[in-house]
Amino acid sequence: MRLTVVAIALGLVALTSAAYYPTSQPVTGVKYADKEFLYKQKFFFEVLRNIHLPLQFEEYLPYTKSYVTDESKYTNFQEVVEFFNYYKVGILGKGELFSIYNKEYMKQTYLVFTFFFNSVDFDTFYKNVVWARENVNEGIFIQALTMAVFHRPDLKGFVLPAIYEIYPNVIPMKTSGEKFFDFSVFARQKRINHKPFSYTLDVYSEAAGKGVVRVYMGPKFYDFKQLEYLKKYFVEVDQYLYDFVAGKNTIVRNSRDFYYSVRDRTTYTDLYKKIMTAYNGGEKFILDNSEAHCGFPDRLLLPKGLPSGYEMTFYFIVTPYYAPKVQQFSTYDYTYSCGVGSGSKYIDDLPFGYPLDRDIDFSYFYTKNMYFKDVLIYHSDEVKPF
Repeated sequence: MRLTVVAIALGLVALTSAAYYPTSQPVTGVKYADKEFLYKQKFFFEVLRNIHLPLQFEEYLPYTKSYVTDESKYTNFQEVVEFFNYYKVGILGKGELFSIYNKEYMKQTYLVFTFFFNSVDFDTFYKNVVWARENVNEGIFIQALTMAVFHRPDLKGFVLPAIYEIYPNVIPMKTSGEKFFDFSVFARQKRINHKPFSYTLDVYSEAAGKGVVRVYMGPKFYDFKQLEYLKKYFVEVDQYLYDFVAGKNTIVRNSRDFYYSVRDRTTYTDLYKKIMTAYNGGEKFILDNSEAHCGFPDRLLLPKGLPSGYEMTFYFIVTPYYAPKVQQFSTYDYTYSCGVGSGSKYIDDLPFGYPLDRDIDFSYFYTKNMYFKDVLIYHSDEVKPF
């Protein structure tokens, strides 16, 4: 199948704003959380709440005194025994400063992770997590629990609070210890954002078949041979599979549908309210991957731009479809999980960054299935003054 890219229309605007502009395309494949899912989701939010304080929920207190020691409750008991022995010798205490750059602390974190990961079922995992919440250093606990949620097959798609909400760091060091009255504070924070943009891509194909479209964004260059030095600054912003027909194919793609971008995280308070509302029989809780654990923030997709226009280059390349070794989405549910560690995240079998992942021979690099488009990104400050 031979492909020729002939024309692209593209419009970009960046602005300072906190708004999110939803895509006009309908959402498909929506799933709702059942009671069991909500019970587990509620559990994660509650054990991570006020991490430096004792657990405030009575239902968890019976499990804070001891961990599960039954060998039959673990998939790899030998790894868990290593944690038991290490814990008896002594690990980083609660309240102590934790850093991922300390090799000893990371070893301890790995052992706690294996303790969680090898729990044979959710009941064992639940009891061990509650025990660790009260007996393991806060930093180690958060890191190990996060990794366990990412890697355990039975926990795919669960949402954890954003790290900046678990560790808000809003208490000043010079506290007097006095009790103050509660009061509400209204605050506003500027955040760069962009209006949704779209491009229209015309592709001529000699035959019908599947192809993969890759889109890169990078600095503008004035001599084609500069690409050899500038290619490391080109970032892949989108990639998708398309069924081409023989002849002309017109593709219209919205920035809100880009493969790698995700929305800002919903706050802990809002998510917990939604979870509890659904858990108590109210409005259903949607399993949503639009603010997944992995992905690039959508609002940072474009550089800030200038009022007069900031020069950038978009690079489009269309290639025939080469099936990956593990079929995409075959080992996880893409409607609410981003597939970390699944082995089936990839659309095709070409390497990441293709074709900019190799040295460029300009005698044959440029082909009819690729297209460079220079664009201007404009910045408009639309934030109203206080």
